[in-house]
Amino acid sequence: MIPGWHGDPQLFWEPVVRTRSALSDRHAAAPPRPAAGTEITAFCGAILTVNTDAARCDQTRPQVTCPTCADHAWALRGNPAREPQNERSRTERTPPIRKR
Repeated sequence: MIPGWHGDPQLFWEPVVRTRSALSDRHAAAPPRPAAGTEITAFCGAILTVNTDAARCDQTRPQVTCPTCADHAWALRGNPAREPQNERSRTERTPPIRKR
């Protein structure tokens, strides 16, 4: 059991944001999210079930699957009660992109 999680973790869809990417388009919309109850088989073999339709979550919360395992436009994230104190968010761990 992960500390801060209560029972089965709720999974939420959230748009993947690629910061400072020349390929990303800020005005392009991601494809529609699957409906609640849809089962997704990730590339790693995990079978995931979406529990809610249009819920969002904070970007600082830990990610349940990576964007390559779920979808290239939507990331599947969990909804824990709190994040461990010693863990930094994903954006803090990402090194800055250097311009050439």
